[in-house]
Amino acid sequence: MKRVGMLALASVMSVGMMTAALGHAAALKVAMVVAGALGDRSVYDSANDGLTRAAQALGAETNIFECHGEPAAFSKQIIAAAQGSAVVLTVGWELVDPLLEIAPTFPSVKFIQIDAAIEGVANVSSIEY
Repeated sequence: MKRVGMLALASVMSVGMMTAALGHAAALKVAMVVAGALGDRSVYDSANDGLTRAAQALGAETNIFECHGEPAAFSKQIIAAAQGSAVVLTVGWELVDPLLEIAPTFPSVKFIQIDAAIEGVANVSSIEY
């Protein structure tokens, strides 16, 4: 579980450093969409811990979107996250298909999928563990 938190931390910090290098003055806005919910000491909590640490280190603003295991919420939450963020982490293999549909419609948003390998989408990176 700690590995996922470190992956989230590393991902957000990498994007944050690239943003800083490009001279963006505004706070980095990062959202995380989890297929389940926080609070059960699962991979989602670990990812949230990493996101929190990265946000503190970078001065980033964060927002969490929970899907509570409801497939109907997957696309809605990814879209909501993308509408207000420069970076969106999606955690859970269940989010891959909705992410692949949605990411091309938000070309300026950087998406990072944790828990599945994705290739061939310009604004999507992935981490499979």
